Amino acid sequence: MQAISKKVSTHHIFIADEKAMNISFPQLKTVLKNTSSDISFINISSNGRYIFQRELDILSRHYPNRLMLYFENFNLAIDEFIENEILQAIINSNICDEMNFIIMTEDDGFYAIKNHLIFLGIEEKNIHLSFFKID
Repeated sequence: MQAISKKVSTHHIFIADEKAMNISFPQLKTVLKNTSSDISFINISSNGRYIFQRELDILSRHYPNRLMLYFENFNLAIDEFIENEILQAIINSNICDEMNFIIMTEDDGFYAIKNHLIFLGIEEKNIHLSFFKID
């Protein structure tokens, strides 16, 4: 009897602030194009304006069963993200075999997000940081 191999399903969770949208948006499109994974995209803004919001809305209409969008107003510099209910809801409602977190931000606030994910039981190997500085 031949063993049936189960395909591993992955849920990619992008967390990006407005300064990282120019690199996170193309990565999001690549994941949508090249995988069949579920994707949650948390767009963080400190001023309530969301870069690429129209483009993200269009993508969510093209991929309604795979892409979920969340627009959150936080200031990462003062660690407001720690008690983020959206992030906890995404984790609690996950039905995929694996979760892959991609944190993209210019600010040091990504350490707060990473530490919160670890506190919530996410393994560090599933948390990918993209920290950069714009001069």
